[in-house]
Amino acid sequence: NDCLIFLAKQNAILVSGQGLTLLQTEMPEKFPVGKYTVSFDQKDALWFDSDEYHRVPCVYRNPKNSDWEFWLDYFEDNWLDYYCLLCFSEL
Repeated sequence: NDCLIFLAKQNAILVSGQGLTLLQTEMPEKFPVGKYTVSFDQKDALWFDSDEYHRVPCVYRNPKNSDWEFWLDYFEDNWLDYYCLLCFSEL
């Protein structure tokens, strides 16, 4: 919820997995190597698993081979300093 509050203060456009993968395809150099990049949406719009945990789209760029990993992380997780928050806004 803190991330959503921060994004609202930035007037961010929430793009979830669609925006995350589009940016990863079009501008892969913008993603930090060895960090996790997450892209939020409103909690109710996020996918939830069979245990009813909401999930947040996330990509990781592996520093060893530059391979990409995509998965859904837990909304309720602690987002530590090795996570980057993707934020789109209008110019």
